[in-house]
Amino acid sequence: MKKLFFIFISLPFALLSQTEIEKIFFDDKDEICDSATASYFITYTTIYDNTFECSGKEIRQHSDGHIIEEGFYSNLEKNIKNGICKEYYDNGAIKSIINWKNGKYDGELITYHKNGKQRRKDIYQEGNFISGNCYTETGKDTTHYIYMLMPEYKGGMKKLREDLIKFTNYPNKARIRGITGRVLVGFVVNKEGFVENIKIKYSTHHLFDAEALRVVKLLDRWTPGIVEGENVNVKYTLPISFRLN
Repeated sequence: MKKLFFIFISLPFALLSQTEIEKIFFDDKDEICDSATASYFITYTTIYDNTFECSGKEIRQHSDGHIIEEGFYSNLEKNIKNGICKEYYDNGAIKSIINWKNGKYDGELITYHKNGKQRRKDIYQEGNFISGNCYTETGKDTTHYIYMLMPEYKGGMKKLREDLIKFTNYPNKARIRGITGRVLVGFVVNKEGFVENIKIKYSTHHLFDAEALRVVKLLDRWTPGIVEGENVNVKYTLPISFRLN
């Protein structure tokens, strides 16, 4: 819970900024756990001010303490990056340095090979790609390729919406009681394009949870996400709405 402190001056009150530091431990399935069984932990330094924004910094570390990634946010709750964000290899070497502005690439996006040689140097302006160069592990110029591509459902977003409508059955108990709602389902699109680790991230009513999970399991295969030309596992959140006609 946010803590509010008040100081009385000539106005009725003024809200002072406050800094909170929170450390949360996660296991290898990204579930919250205790420190003894943790695979990694995240330290959130959140600053609340009189605009009610929650800017701050996030540091993700392995259980042994070495840093995986760190970055600054204009809003931690909404996951809006703002400033320099860095990622590291397991040996501690720098993997990437990316400049963000209000959730978009802005400025230099630089990545490195494991041997320390620069892998790419791209320039963005408010999310738009301006120019870039890619390099081999020996430092030679090579063909430029996009840094990151998000997973895409086979047939695109239009087909995804169609399949959600086709597969979803309105829960009978919710229909009888006239309940409507929305569920956010989180999952991972793995390197082969299959969905795994499906879980409810948010739900307005428990009567929709089982149906939302069932629907996601029925969805078609995805085109995997790509980072630096290689398929990667990508976390994805899908909203499913339940509305009565």
